[in-house]
Amino acid sequence: MERMCTCDEVRPCKDNAINSVIPCSDRCQKHAEEAGANYVMLRDCILEYRPQIVQAIECVTQELSNTCSAGPTDMQVPKRYAIGMELAFVEEISSMLTAVGVHDQVVQFIAIGRKFGHCLQDCIERETNRCADADGCELNLPSDNQIVQVVKNCAIRSGVFTTSVVQSLCECAVRSGVSSLNDICPRLVVQ
Repeated sequence: MERMCTCDEVRPCKDNAINSVIPCSDRCQKHAEEAGANYVMLRDCILEYRPQIVQAIECVTQELSNTCSAGPTDMQVPKRYAIGMELAFVEEISSMLTAVGVHDQVVQFIAIGRKFGHCLQDCIERETNRCADADGCELNLPSDNQIVQVVKNCAIRSGVFTTSVVQSLCECAVRSGVSSLNDICPRLVVQ
């Protein structure tokens, strides 16, 4: 158990982490290139949806706003580990891909995505001087699966996780060099 973080403790960490995403993505581009993608082209496609991505982040922040304390507290909350959330996201993505019948064709990209995610997480932790761990506190988060649903619902509401956007990003990946996705893109449907 850890002390529950105050919102004032968390705010600079959150802001620094958000500001580190693009530079850290650039440092982790080798993983996108491992899939055969032209990283810069893929990055530009993703950044076309930056307003929706920002809106989704704001939505998640709002949905989870009660996970930190308004002021100092002695409340103890469970220690959380990133691997639990990672596995919950992978499970959700896998089930969505299975539902539309493309899981087996894209399983290699899930593995590459996980490598990219690890690289991104490590970089963000370095860039923020591990501030999330430095305070010796934790957020009072819901379960990993509930967090995944919050993120998914916010992404849908913001318009960044829709069938048309997912297919557009997939087609961008094809244009950037991941030709093996060509037949899969039209089958990607957000349900």
